[in-house]
Amino acid sequence: MNMRTFLTGQMIQKKANNEIEKEVEGEQVKIWNDENQRYFQKENETNERVKQVNKLNADFLKSQFKEKNSCVTKMNEEEYRMNRDILDEVFYTPTATKKNFLI
Repeated sequence: MNMRTFLTGQMIQKKANNEIEKEVEGEQVKIWNDENQRYFQKENETNERVKQVNKLNADFLKSQFKEKNSCVTKMNEEEYRMNRDILDEVFYTPTATKKNFLI
């Protein structure tokens, strides 16, 4: 085998290797693009679910506020008797110490 034939064979092998590398790189780019698209799609779906849950929670809290505000009533006699000591302490202490009882 002479040198020219050997070098020609190496050039052909190098071109074949380059073609294989280009194909592999092209496939890798496709895979990366697909994974990237799936990632952002999943992120968008997750964000939408979080928004829905947050909206449901906000609606639930609003309904609780409305319910609480709509039925504001005074204590009945039994509740008053049970809480009398605490109420007296809150109402008859100086203002500086009332802060401890306020929620």
